[in-house]
Order: sequence, then structure tokens, then C-alpha cells
Amino acid sequence: MGKSSRRSRQTAAPKSDVGRDVATAGADDVASSGGMSAAPPQFILLDMLGGGDDEKGQSLVRDCSCRGESGFGHLSCIAKYAERKYQDSDQDDNQDSLETWETCPNCNQYYQHELRLDLADALLAFLESFPNHPVYGNFSCCPLRYMEGMYLKLYALSEQQVGTYLDDIWKVALELMSLIEKLRACPPWVFGPAVLERFTELEALIYNQYGMTTVKKHKTVLENEGAQAAIKYFEHYRDLSRKVGDSEGITDAGIKVSQCQLAFNGSSLGSSISFLQDQYKQTPSHENGLSLHVALSSERHSIEDERLLAELLVSSRQIHGVEHEQTTFLLKTLKKRRARQVCLKSRALAVEFYQAIRYEEGNKCLVQGPIATSRDVDKEKTFIVGTDDLILTPGTPVLCHGLKNASHLNGKIGDARMFDPLKERYPVHFEDANLKPCLIKLENIRIIFDLPEK
Repeated sequence: MGKSSRRSRQTAAPKSDVGRDVATAGADDVASSGGMSAAPPQFILLDMLGGGDDEKGQSLVRDCSCRGESGFGHLSCIAKYAERKYQDSDQDDNQDSLETWETCPNCNQYYQHELRLDLADALLAFLESFPNHPVYGNFSCCPLRYMEGMYLKLYALSEQQVGTYLDDIWKVALELMSLIEKLRACPPWVFGPAVLERFTELEALIYNQYGMTTVKKHKTVLENEGAQAAIKYFEHYRDLSRKVGDSEGITDAGIKVSQCQLAFNGSSLGSSISFLQDQYKQTPSHENGLSLHVALSSERHSIEDERLLAELLVSSRQIHGVEHEQTTFLLKTLKKRRARQVCLKSRALAVEFYQAIRYEEGNKCLVQGPIATSRDVDKEKTFIVGTDDLILTPGTPVLCHGLKNASHLNGKIGDARMFDPLKERYPVHFEDANLKPCLIKLENIRIIFDLPEK
């Protein structure tokens, strides 16, 4: 397990040495019985492709980045393979001895959803089945391995739908923190230097996850004790990352501390956008991209945000495939970003939002809505309104036209921010950084439904 593999979401580049497709494996690659094979990991599930349940009634599962017919297997078979890999490894010193419990051996990407959680439970049950360790007494295996297994479960719980396992998350997190305190109290001779360093690395990741679960428990509305607790955990994460020389952890923790402090102080994320832009430029990972997306969306930098989401979506499709959770999340977010929402002056008292579809001849616009909180387009109506009836929502991408005193802005695109009722104009912040923001009348801007290539 790498130091940065479980910080927020699995958004790093794909791992190397991806196995060949299961469907291409020969019959000699698979054991003749229903048990495990000594062949390379990408072939161990071939005998399961015919479908059907195992002896426990479990059906075939696949929740990774495999495509086509590859990657299907029974939970029990995946767990048995992981057990064998663990037993074949150096269990006390090898940091990767638990990797097969969280990574598909075929596509070499992380498991997701309930399968991830089921495998974490299977791992802990497997570790608890060992006889007492000759050195560590009450622990049936090396306590660091057990703690990493506990962390794997904590992370699996935290990756489920928000709010689904909050009580379980806190229970596991508290057990981990208690275990850390016990291990810290052990005599110095119990752990060697390499194990102590790994302990610190894992402790840093636990503090990071504890901070993340604190944020989720408070539903990202950080205030008072909730915000202070999250900041405290992320600061521990940063300090421990600095102790082991993990520069990526130091940066990640710094971003999270800053975001929590901004939310706690009631400040905007605007002051962190430049930092996040530089961070993404230096390391264009999905994790950094999503952090930048949050800041851009908060500050209504819609054009830059839309371009960023499109870029991340293309990358996720190439790395993980179209059905992966990360890909579907980006697709849904980008679709929502591209929906040009407006309000109508004629229905201002209703406080309803509509989607502007396209312009029609004669200064008209086709709109659809009203948009419900849980949107159902089948229940919405489409109709035509005058363009002067539109109220643009903050961040709407627009194009300037018909300007006389500022004709150099005609054809330029930017984000229309909050309408200024006193001056009866929209502040437009242009994509071209060399242009200063300008107040422009509604009659001189048009909604951009499809962004032009940059």
C-alpha cells in the first residue's frame, strides 16, 4: 500500500503491469477444481465466467475497472486468492501484503462500493483467525497488519454513500485511535526502525481519514467544534507526513486545513484558487483536479470549471472505463454544469429555476422547467419566453455582443456573476485573463450553450 493511495479517493494514474484479459486465458492456466490456481492472478476467475452461485449461494461480482467479460468472480474466490498472496508475502515487513484485498488482480485498479467493504470484512476475519503472535501476544498477527486492515475497512466505509455508515465509521475510527495509543505505549525495542516509520505513515493516513469523516459527519458545514476538530486532525496528518518526508501528504493536508479554516471563518475559497491551479498544473491528478473543481464551482468560475470537468472525464474514461464510479460522478457533474439555469422575471415570486435550452428567432428563448430538487425532466414543461424575461444565475457562461463604447469586448466570453440591481447590469469576468471584469447589460450578452474550444 503506497502512502498516498488512500488519501481522499483513488484518483491516481492507473497501475502498471495490467494483466491480459481473462477471456484470453488458456485452459491450462486454471486449476481443474473449483479452488485457487497457481497461475498469474488475472486467470484465477476464469472458471467462474460461466455464471452461477458458489457453495454459499454468492453470485458473481465485479466492481472495479474491468470491462467486457473479464474480472467476474465470487467474493469467496477473491478472498481466497488474497489470503494466499498474504501467506506468501513477508507479513511483518512487506507494506504491500494487503494490496490484493483492495486491488483487482486483473485490471489492477481498486475495488468499489459494497465489494470493497465485503473484502475489508473478509480481511479482518482472516487476520483474526491466526493463532496468537509469538511476539505481540494478544494479537493473532502483526498489529500493524491488523491496523492496516482496520484502516482498509474505515476507508471502505467512508467511500460508501454519505450518511450510510456514519456510526460504523466512527466506531472503527475510535478503535484505530485506541490501537495507536496502545502501540505508542509499547517499549522501544518492540518495533524496529522500518516498522516505526511505517507506523507513522499509517498513523498519518488514519488522522487524514478521521478528519475526512469529521467533515462528512457535519455534512461539510464546518462550524464551531466540528471545524476545529477537523482542522486538528488534518494538522496531525500534515505534521506526521512531514516527519516521514511525505511531500504529497504535506501538500494534501495543507489544502484541507486551508479549506476548513476558510469555511470556519466564513471566507470564500477564492483565495485558494490560485494555489490549487498551480497544484493541478504541477501534478494533474484527479484528486488535485477535484479539489480545484470545488473551489472553482464555489466562486462561480463556471467556464474554467466546465473545461476542467471535461478534461477529468476524458482521463477517467481512459483510465477506469465508462461504468466506473469516478467516471459516472464526473459525467453527472459535467452534465449539471452544462445545464444553463435561469430564473424568470415574470415568475420571480415563485423562486423557480429553469433550464435555458436555446435561443429562438425574435429575441426569444426556449426554456424547460421548473427544475425540482430531485430533477425529473419528464415532469417539466418546455415553453418560449422573451430574452428580456431571463434572470441569469451566477456563473452563467456568456458572450458579449452589440457593445459600442467597449467594442473590443464583442465576441469575448466570460462568466456572468450576480446581477447588480442598482446598475441594472451583470458583472462579467472574462476567460481572457488580460481583460478586466466589466458591467454589461443583459441585452448585450448571450448565453453560451456550448463552449468554444479554447
